[in-house]
Amino acid sequence: MPELMLFVDVGGIDMALGFLLLYYKPLTLRLQKKLDFLNETLSITKNLILNSTLMKPKIFLMQTTFSTAVMVITGSLLFSLGFILPALLVNGTII
Repeated sequence: MPELMLFVDVGGIDMALGFLLLYYKPLTLRLQKKLDFLNETLSITKNLILNSTLMKPKIFLMQTTFSTAVMVITGSLLFSLGFILPALLVNGTII
């Protein structure tokens, strides 16, 4: 940054560091917005998982039992995970 040398010559290192902070302020604001968005998204995801139907013990036990039985009978992991999928799709309607 050759233009920084002009500030160091005229105003000293304090002025140069001050202008560097002003130069990077939009970048830090943009990064802060992205971090806030990520934090909000993770919070929503956590709430969805904790309030999911699969977190209820009765439904979790039933879905896991069926999934394990299908896994033992067929040997297909993909087919057995298909039994968990309906509980995820109808998240709030099964009680």
